[in-house]
Amino acid sequence: MTLQQAFDLALARQRAGELAEAEALFRQLIAFQPDNPAFAYALFTLLYQSQRMDEALATLNRMLDVRPDDPLLLCMRGDVYGRLRKVEEARSDFTRSLALRPDNPETWFRLGNALDYNGERAGAISSYRRALALRPDYAEAWSNLATVLTQAGDLDQAVSACREGLSRRPEYTILYRNLAWACREAGYLDDAIAASRRAIALHPDHHAHGDLLFALHFHPDTTASAIASEHRRWYETHAATISEVCERHHQNESSPDRRLRVGYFAHDLGDNPLARFLLPLIAHHDRGAVESFCYVNQRSGKPLESQLMSCAHHWRVVSGMSDGSLADLIRQDAIDILVDLNLHTAGNRLLAFAQKPAPIQVTYLAYASTTGLPSVDYRFTDPWLDPPGSDLSVYVERSVHLRSYWCYAPLPQTPPVAPLPALSNGFITFGCLNDYAKVTPVVRTLWARLLKSLPASRLVLHIKHGSHRAHAVEHFAAEGIDPSRIQLVGRQPVEQYFSLYNRIDIALDPFPWAGGTTTCDALYMGVPVVTLPGEKAVSRGGLSILSTIGLTRLAADTSDHYLRIARDLAADLPSLASLRQGLRLQMESSPLMNASDFARDVESAYRTMWHTWCLDHAASKTD
Repeated sequence: MTLQQAFDLALARQRAGELAEAEALFRQLIAFQPDNPAFAYALFTLLYQSQRMDEALATLNRMLDVRPDDPLLLCMRGDVYGRLRKVEEARSDFTRSLALRPDNPETWFRLGNALDYNGERAGAISSYRRALALRPDYAEAWSNLATVLTQAGDLDQAVSACREGLSRRPEYTILYRNLAWACREAGYLDDAIAASRRAIALHPDHHAHGDLLFALHFHPDTTASAIASEHRRWYETHAATISEVCERHHQNESSPDRRLRVGYFAHDLGDNPLARFLLPLIAHHDRGAVESFCYVNQRSGKPLESQLMSCAHHWRVVSGMSDGSLADLIRQDAIDILVDLNLHTAGNRLLAFAQKPAPIQVTYLAYASTTGLPSVDYRFTDPWLDPPGSDLSVYVERSVHLRSYWCYAPLPQTPPVAPLPALSNGFITFGCLNDYAKVTPVVRTLWARLLKSLPASRLVLHIKHGSHRAHAVEHFAAEGIDPSRIQLVGRQPVEQYFSLYNRIDIALDPFPWAGGTTTCDALYMGVPVVTLPGEKAVSRGGLSILSTIGLTRLAADTSDHYLRIARDLAADLPSLASLRQGLRLQMESSPLMNASDFARDVESAYRTMWHTWCLDHAASKTD
């Protein structure tokens, strides 16, 4: 085999996701020809895609020793420095690269990425626009620009970027996915669903179809059975063939009471709700009973991620791995129970779960629904999300009821509970700091009835910037509510977000998708939450949390009952003030914040699953 043939084979292995084999070939080639730039750059690309940034940086440094003024290498090193959060080094390399070649859109694009990693959104937006000025059909730049604009809360500009990009690259599916995201954030659910369907029509990608599944949970007109049907279509289209051909004979040691190797997958475990709710479980696992593995697509460098890394036994960054390679890694780690934390949210790896890399697979936490994958055996729930008599046929997984679906741990930045604002304001302030996508027109109409019945009251709404803000206010005005009574707040730093609760007397839970993290935060800040449970499990999160802490009286049976609960709270300020001051202790004394008991509950469920598998495994060996 010639060197060129070996190189072509290594590239083919890399494209197939066989990264270990490809890396070994690249290193052999470099050993034969250390100064061959193609071999070195190919190794760098593999290391980069595998998120092995320190090794990628070392490879680039050796190449730059030979070609110190190569603008492409400087650009790539700047990109790596950016991903390593070495901002000044990144700026230096990008500055040098642009001085050598200022008209390179790729350098401006990667500079935008580096600034985005560092949270410098304004600089990232400016850099993406410079890239697009040089190359107007740069679809990836339009896409990343739309992403940053959405994250920054400028939804009109995000939608505009998507539409401008699509006018130039109408077949670029990711722009439709970004358009769906921005529309969903703005509360335009019909437009979001239409954009997702267009993305699927252009390219039947499982992630685009997953976007549709996720969005359907928000829509008030979508039933649980309709969502279940769409999940079946997703499975038949994207995963059925994979599941059918995968080997299901696992070689895990079938000792019923041995220490279990439990893997948790999440796209990202930075400062987000997944990390917040996973941390108490990982931190309180019985380390003699559970050996924990965390698989993540990307590193965030955030404090919660660092805490999780210190608690977990093993941490695997799997970005750049194909779903097949990820499944192989999980098999190599001999995982007994593999837990999906993403469902159909961004960055999921459900096609790896479709390959059944672990004998037992579970889904949990992102939202209370179904993966649609028969290869996922169980889903966690609780007695309120799926009460006795519920139709569990809408889930392909078997439902396992924990005592509480959530275990809440407050963030260090959480301030003390302030006195009831109404005592000094002279009026009641209602509030909802949930994602605005949950605040459907039906919800706004009901809240307008509430405000109309209490003429001095106010409403605080979390809503990102864009023309949808005016539409929201116009909706309330059409219902007879003076716009001055509606206060709109955008995305807030965490300290300011919590401080907002010190201005709110009563929180209003949206529907049909109720709050989870936001409900817990409100209650911990002393703000009672009024909720209206519905048919779907996602609509019953408020009921679950309130029941777990002993406040079921705040859960309504009907919309009229919802209004009555809110009015009764508002009518008795001494009782409301007393409830506010006692809520934090009430939560801390409840199962919702008992991390040790929660971990034992989950571990007991794992052990029951494992005993069942061991019995089935033993029976299959005797057949």
